[in-house]
Amino acid sequence: MVILLDTNGLPLTREDVARSSDRARVSRARQSSKGYHLAWLLAGPGLLVMLGENDGPSMVSYAADGANYGTGFFLPFIVVLFAMSYLCQEMSMRVGAVTHRGYGELVLQRYGRLWGWFGAVDLVLTNLVTLVSEFVAIRVGLAFFGLGAPVAASLGIVLVFLTLAGGRYRRWERIVLGLAMFNGLFLVAAIMVHPDPGAIGGAFATWSPFPFDGLTPLLLLLTATIGATVTPWMVFFQQSASADKGITHQDIRHGRLDTAVGAGLAAVFGCAALIVGAALFAHGGSAIQGLAGAGFPAALSAVAGMPVGAVFALGLIEAGAVAILTISASTAYAAGECIGVSASFNSSPAAQAFSTVSMSPRP
Repeated sequence: MVILLDTNGLPLTREDVARSSDRARVSRARQSSKGYHLAWLLAGPGLLVMLGENDGPSMVSYAADGANYGTGFFLPFIVVLFAMSYLCQEMSMRVGAVTHRGYGELVLQRYGRLWGWFGAVDLVLTNLVTLVSEFVAIRVGLAFFGLGAPVAASLGIVLVFLTLAGGRYRRWERIVLGLAMFNGLFLVAAIMVHPDPGAIGGAFATWSPFPFDGLTPLLLLLTATIGATVTPWMVFFQQSASADKGITHQDIRHGRLDTAVGAGLAAVFGCAALIVGAALFAHGGSAIQGLAGAGFPAALSAVAGMPVGAVFALGLIEAGAVAILTISASTAYAAGECIGVSASFNSSPAAQAFSTVSMSPRP
């Protein structure tokens, strides 16, 4: 019987065979002299996980901080949170690159089916609640243009089916990455409100004013802001996507750069959302109390002009759509890996049949 081994000396699994095409492309690029081509192929998981974390509820949370407290403490705090997120996600990338296994798959192999199932069920339930909030964010954005909830639900579902129709990880990644670049709409909106550069610089230099108007409101705001930046699905997604993509220990430098650029862009766009929200600060943070964040685009339109409200609404639609796609992917990875079935984007029925033949014992 012939047992095929990977570069780490571990037996190849059906998952490895399904991922072999993307891994072969990375390997060929690594052997060529075109470093930019390899960097382009390896870019993706870090960018997606960070920009996917700038989801609709997160951007509303950042904007609410700005509307309630202006450009003060929370502006540099967002940068610090994304620096923390980078440290966590860089470790996820390294583990995926070295082991060629997703987080859920490692839990299953190391701790058994009990903890594997626990991890899968826990993340699926958490992601389900998060996905509901993403559809709400899309609904908020579309409502500004007079479109209702059925359109928001249909858009989210159609996006998932369209991106899955590509049949390979690399196609799905490039489609979602192209969509994620529109997270920059929040930066466009921030420029359109004409913020005070001195106030922004002062916030980073002094971390003031500190938002203390009671311990309970402060703790709630801190918790909401931290929860908007560091979440469990990110670990599952980036480690599994790194393995799906074919990143190895030789590519850790590129993986770090991909994650760092993603964290930097996400921090800039998150701060931009706060700056946009700060346009409402002088107006008492109108229309954003509690779940009334649904009034954000309309409030911005009234205060800063209709174009600002429209750009912010489009940003919410993009943020919710990208988060639906990345969080759904993390759910699929977690469920498949923790339960012990194929979870790769490349695992079509035909690929699984091929892998069954390829991995069959031979005399």
